[in-house]
Amino acid sequence: MQRAVLSLKKVVLEMGGSDAAIVCEEADLDIASSGVLWGGMANCGQNCNAIERVILLKHSAAEFTERLMAKMKNIRIGDGMDRGTDMGPLASASQKQKMESIVRKCKARGSQCLAGGEGIAGRAGYFFQPTLLYQHRSDAFPTDEEIFGPILMAACVKDDEEAVRLANQSPFGLAASVWTGNRRRGETIARKLECGSVMINDCVVSFGITESNWTGIKRSGIGWVHGEKGLDEMVNLQYINADPQNHIQKFWWFPYSEGMVRGMKAAMQFLHSSRLRKRIRALPAVFRHFTAYLLTNRIRSDKV
Repeated sequence: MQRAVLSLKKVVLEMGGSDAAIVCEEADLDIASSGVLWGGMANCGQNCNAIERVILLKHSAAEFTERLMAKMKNIRIGDGMDRGTDMGPLASASQKQKMESIVRKCKARGSQCLAGGEGIAGRAGYFFQPTLLYQHRSDAFPTDEEIFGPILMAACVKDDEEAVRLANQSPFGLAASVWTGNRRRGETIARKLECGSVMINDCVVSFGITESNWTGIKRSGIGWVHGEKGLDEMVNLQYINADPQNHIQKFWWFPYSEGMVRGMKAAMQFLHSSRLRKRIRALPAVFRHFTAYLLTNRIRSDKV
């Protein structure tokens, strides 16, 4: 960005996220738990828009958590090049150390580790267990950093308003998902979330939908990729206006006059007044000042 400033070049930056998944009571909890599991553990959680925070409406929390924990046990961990593997290792030793640090930090701040929480010994690679941390407080998650690993933090809230507030607490704003059996409810929640994209009953794959506009807000970046807005980032847009009345001076050109001022005021009132009576009262002045301009295309003697 500093180098781009020197020549005023456009910059597009996607800088990660801490994506939330909101699970409503009427959601298909079997599908939602499978989707959230994949969204958090695919590529060992090393996706910029991986699910990291799971926000559960209170009546769905217990059943969803049970289903998620059971499915976590079935993830096949191993060589990422093996087709029988679901989840491979982390990219580096430092990333594994970061996972261990996050688990310690969350436990120290009151989180309960319901699954995983440790590295996997005896394997060549930086393997870490699929982990579920449950936060009993609903006012905040224990960490707001980007995890970028196989850790899900879950919390229970009482209603949609609290779910949105908790989701928006993050300094990141890349993506989110809402899991619901009520599309209208899902769209209402989605519009309140402070992030670049929201998927309803799906997750992560919005980045692969090339016609979708992809962006992040807050610390998740600036600019757009994909879609029409993404193409606009790669070009310099230009507006061209060709006036069909090319043989007449414009009403607002020199010389200025009291008549021109009255005409412009009448036009503004007619076009933009919120009161119908004012717009109607402005019509005679509009016709008087602008009819000749609209119907003719020839030089006027009262203009330079």
